[in-house]
Amino acid sequence: MKASEMLAGIDYKLMMGDLGVEVLDLVDDSRKVTEGAVFICRKGIITDGHSYIDDAMARGAVGIVITDDIEAADNHIPGGHAENDIRNSFVVRLEDSRDGIGQLCNNFWNYPSHKLMMIGITGTKGKTTVAYMLRSVLREAKVKTGLIGTVEIDDGVTVSPAVNTTPGTVCLYRKIADMVDNDVEVCVMEVSSQGLMLGRVDGVDFDIGIITNISPDHIGKCEHATFEEYVRWKSSLMGMCRGAVINTDDKYSPEFYFMARMQHTPIWTYGVKHYRRMYTAAKDIVGDYRAYHVENYNDRGCIGTVIEVEGNKTGIGHITLGVPGMFNVYNAVAVCAVGDMLGIPEDILNSALCEINIPGRFERITKYKGLNIYIDYAHNAASLENILKTLRKYTNGRIICLFGCGGGRARNRRAGMGSVAGKLADITIITSDNPRNENPETIISDIESGIAGTGGKYVKIVDRKEAIRYAIQIADCKDVILLAGKGHETYQDVGGCKVHMDERELIGQILEEQKDHVVCRCYS
Repeated sequence: MKASEMLAGIDYKLMMGDLGVEVLDLVDDSRKVTEGAVFICRKGIITDGHSYIDDAMARGAVGIVITDDIEAADNHIPGGHAENDIRNSFVVRLEDSRDGIGQLCNNFWNYPSHKLMMIGITGTKGKTTVAYMLRSVLREAKVKTGLIGTVEIDDGVTVSPAVNTTPGTVCLYRKIADMVDNDVEVCVMEVSSQGLMLGRVDGVDFDIGIITNISPDHIGKCEHATFEEYVRWKSSLMGMCRGAVINTDDKYSPEFYFMARMQHTPIWTYGVKHYRRMYTAAKDIVGDYRAYHVENYNDRGCIGTVIEVEGNKTGIGHITLGVPGMFNVYNAVAVCAVGDMLGIPEDILNSALCEINIPGRFERITKYKGLNIYIDYAHNAASLENILKTLRKYTNGRIICLFGCGGGRARNRRAGMGSVAGKLADITIITSDNPRNENPETIISDIESGIAGTGGKYVKIVDRKEAIRYAIQIADCKDVILLAGKGHETYQDVGGCKVHMDERELIGQILEEQKDHVVCRCYS
């Protein structure tokens, strides 16, 4: 593709060079530049791509796309080893970087999101669970489905670990284009507030947008300035899709409803049966899905929920959900609504949701007899409260809750999680999560400030493996151990370096090291 074709329909200024050159690839990481590639410079929260122009040129870039002001970019272009080579390439500045980068990607990869069904999911909690549930349902219905989310990226052929919940624009478009090449029919993707704010999904053509719920989160120096800003960016997805699926039981649903209505987007709502819907008379609501007769079950330690789901157009019926918790009831009803919209019958919905297994989301470790251990990604107060209250309904023993908080993230999250654990768990073990560049003991002290006033029992063990060992040692067969915060992650970020750490492996190592000792007193 010629550079001029790649730039078609985009407002830009040609600073130097010839747009007749052939473009072989688009990248926004200078380390991935190959001969014939165009390097897109973008100023992020932590790094500035304009600082890597010389590196991109040295690797064979035929073009540079800058998004900063011209004066700032000029400071990077001259000098270094790229000074002579730059004359053989082109440099353009985008007038509107948000729309421009998405349009560049659409032009280069020929509008890949137009060629398959795109389902975007946003919300504070439940994005990953809804994404996995939807993929499971669609696969059960023999629909080839790709996934982009917090845990992994599945392009229909290759599965790779995710770096961000929503990848950067160039990576995102590349993966969607790969799905098209791999004959994927539906792409299910998580859409983070950061992804929306930073324009990562600009230009993506969403068929369905789902909102799960909203609660204060991701407010901090490198995230969102205020909760209002967070809600505003979340709600923007409703204006980017052809159909909006909104949880009307959530207190912030009006924000999403009115954003969808302003864009004339058809709306499907979901919730629980006896909630009085706020928008009963609204003519732009196409469907309304409700769960009722919610019943918990515990079959020899395998816990879940049985629900009945109804719609105002069709009755979905009986669903056995293989994960517990009212929050998962909401997730399942959202999936049932989308399934009904797509014409997927009840038996397929039920079959897929009954056997659902989601990495790091209420994940039960079943390998070791006598241990009731759950791993969950709960990393804020609301998520931790939900899972602890749910566990309380299923256990007659103690709840032993182990968690830490990430460094470099919203500091007020720490005391809040401590307070929740102190009130709802029988024993709390405060430990390390991803301390990043903070002192782990400082983070633990912040958590302790929240738990100290609750009267709850707690201990502090900085080393996460030793903290897990302690939890196993004090538990008996009636107790439940919750390892919260890490979830699907298989690493720990210490000092900015990611070292391998998988809690499933740690449990096995601990039991192997203690094989001559009693693990669960009930089995001694």
